[in-house]
Amino acid sequence: MQTEDLIARLAADARPVDTHRILRTTLIASILGLAAAIMLVVETIGMRRDWATAWGDPRVLAKILFVLAATAASALAFLRLARPGRTLKPLIGLLALPFAGIAALASVELGMAGPQDMPALVFGSSWTFCLAFLPLYAIVPFVALVMVLRASAPTDLTGAGFAAGLFAGSLASIAYAVHCTEDAMAFVAAWYAGAILIVGLAGALLAPRLVRW
Repeated sequence: MQTEDLIARLAADARPVDTHRILRTTLIASILGLAAAIMLVVETIGMRRDWATAWGDPRVLAKILFVLAATAASALAFLRLARPGRTLKPLIGLLALPFAGIAALASVELGMAGPQDMPALVFGSSWTFCLAFLPLYAIVPFVALVMVLRASAPTDLTGAGFAAGLFAGSLASIAYAVHCTEDAMAFVAAWYAGAILIVGLAGALLAPRLVRW
């Protein structure tokens, strides 16, 4: 059989690519990962008890907006980087936008506060707890997203891992916000964002080892 005949036969036998498969599997993985993270938060450290009144605090709304924006941005980056031929560099601006927004709000908050109030705004009473536990709650979402990557064909494994880590960390931050009563913008900018970035960096380091294909 000549090479041209072989190529023609392979092309004839090829199945159409399901362009929506990655979207479907990512949606399933993120929903399951978020549900698992929320269940773990509720079972281990519990929900905050003032949700009925907390919604009236603009800081709470800003915190929720940040974690949702970080989730949306990292989800879009993940969906792109899960496909072959995509790289992280064009997506850096998108990923940085939620972090820049919360940093700007934190700067305004600190600028309006007195020097004696700044440590409480930044550190609260649970910064070490947030920095330690939030990445732990990201483990299940991260594993689910790694499974999506293993079933896909990413070529920028480090970039895809970074996006997966940011996505998992953002999902975990939604779950952790169910519990956390620290609503200062400076706290969120320092420790929520910091924990998400830690998970992102961990994903960048782990993905090349976990997603070889």
